[in-house]
Formats: sequence, C-alpha cells, structure tokens
Amino acid sequence: MARRMAVAKPRVRGVRIGNLASVSEARGRLVAVQVGMPLPFVPQRCFVIMDVPGKGIRGEHAHIKLKQFLVCLKGRVTVLVDDGRLREEIVLRDPAQGLYVPPLVWAAQYNYSADAVLIVFASAKYDPRDYIRDYREFRRRVKR
Repeated sequence: MARRMAVAKPRVRGVRIGNLASVSEARGRLVAVQVGMPLPFVPQRCFVIMDVPGKGIRGEHAHIKLKQFLVCLKGRVTVLVDDGRLREEIVLRDPAQGLYVPPLVWAAQYNYSADAVLIVFASAKYDPRDYIRDYREFRRRVKR
C-alpha cells in the first residue's frame, strides 16, 4: 500500500520536492522555474498534460536515464512514485512546488481534478528506448 501525503519530504529513493520562486501581488502570481535548484538538470523537453478524464491515469512507466520535474500549474494531481522498495502517493496542488523524479523510479499520475494542468520538464528529448513500461521488468531492473 502506498503512503499518501501532501507535499512533504518523500522517502522514495531520489525523489524530492522542489520549492519554486513565487511572487504574489495585485497584478497576479509569478512562479519561476530555474535550472540549478530545484531543477537539477537543463530541460531538453517539456510537455503539458490536461483534460484528463475523471478516472484517467497517465505515466505508468519508469525511465532508464531520463530525469523529470513535475509541476501542477492548476488544480490537483496525485503522483505515485515507486523505487521497487517503497511506494508513495504525493499530491501536487501548488504551482510553486514541483516533484523531481530520478531515473529508475516508477511513476504514475492520477486523481486529476477537472481543471488540472500538469507540466513536465524532462532532461532529454523523447526516446522510446528509455522507457520501462512493464512493471515486472522495472522490478527486475531495480533489484540488480
């Protein structure tokens, strides 16, 4: 069973929360994502996930080398992270907080609110050979 938490300190190996610079004023809110901390890589790709149907699940894979940083810009989404030993559910709901997911961590996103907008920053361009889509294969690789 996964441990469910709001944004706090994850226990899954290598996964961490990154706080983004955020400024709120009368003209609105600005959130900045900068390379360094909390983004520990230079993004080579980014994509946006939105309009996910009520019971929709995204992700459900791990990467061999790719690193990701997920930010819920609007709404709420639950992210399951699993390193083969521990699994946790982390709820993202603040655009000033992101979730770093290192290589060889299984991740799935679900429980999207109707208005959810998730942006994902990736450390490399799309390469289908970097994906581990079978959970048994993932478990086999991380037990080495």
